[in-house]
Amino acid sequence: MKIRARLNILKENLKFARYRLIMDKWSYSLKKYQEWSRTPLPESYVMTIIDLGKKFSEFVGEDCGHYVLDVGCGNGLFSGKSYNEIGYRYFNLLNAMVIGLDPLPLEKPIPWINRYVNGIGENIPFSDSFFSCVISATSIDHMKNPFMFLKETKRVLKPKGRFFVWTTVTKKEFRDMEHIKSFSQNELLEVVSRYFEIEGKHVEFFSEQGDTVFLKCEKNESSSMVKK
Repeated sequence: MKIRARLNILKENLKFARYRLIMDKWSYSLKKYQEWSRTPLPESYVMTIIDLGKKFSEFVGEDCGHYVLDVGCGNGLFSGKSYNEIGYRYFNLLNAMVIGLDPLPLEKPIPWINRYVNGIGENIPFSDSFFSCVISATSIDHMKNPFMFLKETKRVLKPKGRFFVWTTVTKKEFRDMEHIKSFSQNELLEVVSRYFEIEGKHVEFFSEQGDTVFLKCEKNESSSMVKK
């Protein structure tokens, strides 16, 4: 028992060290993202994102169980306005307790969030098998370590829990520093299928830089490819 206890302590210390390393990397990015959230953006871009949010909401549906985690929900600002002011919403769940997780400090209330937690997806501060559903809307490509995020998401999901992803897959020539881990569509599917069974996929044209992809996944002990 003493050896097991020491191993558990060592495991927790290693996890904390990884967390501190990632947070150190985040310190510069946080200022950039905060400034970006406060900056008015071109109306055409804003309307495109709002429209994609509605389509993602339809893709997710209304029933994801009781406890839902929204990873990378933002600080409540988009294009310098609150989500409510511009009508931005990317899911509409019934009878759900939704917890928002984001490294930015909250600036405006987020309509669908019941509780806001300051933190990162690579170190989710909840116990194993806690959530029935996890949402990642336009956030996985901003993660410093998306592999740790996927592993953490799988950990906190209940068996057969659902995981929904909304991200933009890009062509290599358009990749930039803000999107830390930009994926091609094939790369995204390969990475996510290491941790989850991908049950559904929807693709929308976004721009010449790439397409928007929605994924519906399920927690499974073994990895699998996309169902046809």
